[in-house]
Amino acid sequence: MKGVNAMKRYDMIPHDFYIKNIAHVLRYKNDQKLAAYDITEPQARLLGHIDGAQRSGKEISRRYLSGAMQISGPSVTSLLNSLEKNGFHPGKKS
Repeated sequence: MKGVNAMKRYDMIPHDFYIKNIAHVLRYKNDQKLAAYDITEPQARLLGHIDGAQRSGKEISRRYLSGAMQISGPSVTSLLNSLEKNGFHPGKKS
C-alpha cells in the first residue's frame, strides 16, 4: 500500500507546477545556448518572428510583432532597442 499512498501525494500537486517547472528549465537551457550570441530567449523569438514575416512577405510592424509574441507594444520596442544596442541593426547584412 505504500506505493498507492505515494501516488496520491503526486496527484495532489497541480499540473501547472510541472508545466511551469519544465518551461523554466527549457528557458534556462535556451538562455545558456543563446549567451554565445549575446541575446536572450525573447530576443531570439522576436528575430524568429521577423524572419518568418520577411520570408512570407508579411508587413513587419510593432503591432504584428506584439500579436505574434503576445506581448505589449512597449515590450516589443524594448526588445528591438536592446537588440540594436547589442549590434543587431535593421537592414544590416552579416
